[in-house]
Amino acid sequence: MRTLSLAIVVCLASASDVFAACAPTRMLRIVTAIEAPGVPPDHFASQPKTVYRFGNKYGRVEEVLNRQTNTHLLVIVSEPDVWMVNRVNMNGQHMVDRGPSLDFRAPVLTSSKSEFWKDLEFGCEEAFMKKAGAQPENLAEGRTRYTHTAEGIKATLLVGPKKRPERLEAESSEGRFAVKYLSYEDADFQPGLFARPDGVRLSER
Repeated sequence: MRTLSLAIVVCLASASDVFAACAPTRMLRIVTAIEAPGVPPDHFASQPKTVYRFGNKYGRVEEVLNRQTNTHLLVIVSEPDVWMVNRVNMNGQHMVDRGPSLDFRAPVLTSSKSEFWKDLEFGCEEAFMKKAGAQPENLAEGRTRYTHTAEGIKATLLVGPKKRPERLEAESSEGRFAVKYLSYEDADFQPGLFARPDGVRLSER
């Protein structure tokens, strides 16, 4: 199983049996940015990142240019195939997921060692909070807030009137940060977004 984070970390991960796999029936395009104490707004870590996902097999992550590392990273997942590309020099790697399961995953709390919170994924945020037992708090202008604490982590999800996440805050003994949802859209499946990238010099891994 592949885990793909907004920090663009692709690795093998084990699935928890607590929740069913996140598998959107419409293709999602989610743009987010991170807020954290001590991280300036113009820092690369605070810049927008875009995640596409469809079903449980397809994912795509697009970063902006990291001028410090001269890396412009693109990750495409079409299970079991994974491509990682630096769009600065158009070099990349192709990997084949060996399983045991072949589910694309996009956890929000990638720095956490908690198996429970690994199931909080982009694309299924509100469903996760509901299954976790978080009680909805109705706010003004049709917004809803969910708060849940487990394994030393407190997470608060704000959902807008159109039932789309607007902000997620996480707090633990290790610190706190917030995910701002700049865009959260669904569309028809576009297979070309998840295909082998053209014009890239690929090495096998």
